[in-house]
Amino acid sequence: LFYRVRMNNKVGLINQRMQQVIPIQYDDISYDSSYKANIVKLGNEYGMVDFEHNMLIPFSKNYL
Repeated sequence: LFYRVRMNNKVGLINQRMQQVIPIQYDDISYDSSYKANIVKLGNEYGMVDFEHNMLIPFSKNYL
């Protein structure tokens, strides 16, 4: 179970132990159940990261 957190207008994810899973550095984050990964937005670009913060799809101006 993960929780979305916001600090200084940036978002990330923490786990139940309050540990950062996805750093609080993105403008937006949403879960994509078909890929079991997170779509992250930074500025006007989107990318996809897993729950270990590995980049699965590099940032691009195209929404995933």
